[in-house]
Amino acid sequence: MAQKYEVDDTGEIEQFCIKVRKKYIELKDKENLNFLYAWRSELKLEGPRIIRGSVSKLPSRDRDLYGLDVRVEICAQSWEQMSNKEKAKLCYHELSHIEIEYPEVIDELSEEDKKPKTDNEGRVCFRLEHHNIFIGRFKAELKKFGLSEEEDALRKFLNKVNKKFKK
Repeated sequence: MAQKYEVDDTGEIEQFCIKVRKKYIELKDKENLNFLYAWRSELKLEGPRIIRGSVSKLPSRDRDLYGLDVRVEICAQSWEQMSNKEKAKLCYHELSHIEIEYPEVIDELSEEDKKPKTDNEGRVCFRLEHHNIFIGRFKAELKKFGLSEEEDALRKFLNKVNKKFKK
């Protein structure tokens, strides 16, 4: 891979993303979007963590020109080292950032009438969601002061999740 970014011509990322969308009902509405899947050749770090993937909304001009809405970018080096389960988990994570917008009256509509909002050019409206779990703390700080009430609630939640998957 000579360039920093390359389109995934193998279809491997797309295949994993499609399987994940089909398996998890909460991701099904992502079918309303068109995706560009790309490999990133360089490692990207956020502090000590490797950023294995990212998702971004394409600018309106590119959406019109190419008929694509979202870029899913995966670190090729990380992907090669991942199991199929880890790949599916990464695809689930990246797709979870996408929040399709619906009309406010969606609850009153029948299942077949539930269509995403579109803009004046007919493009599906969506936004990118940030992570909803975050601890912006230092280890030394936690050792000195402990967890806040909110962080303790998060710890309890994580313990429950961990027990569920340890069985």
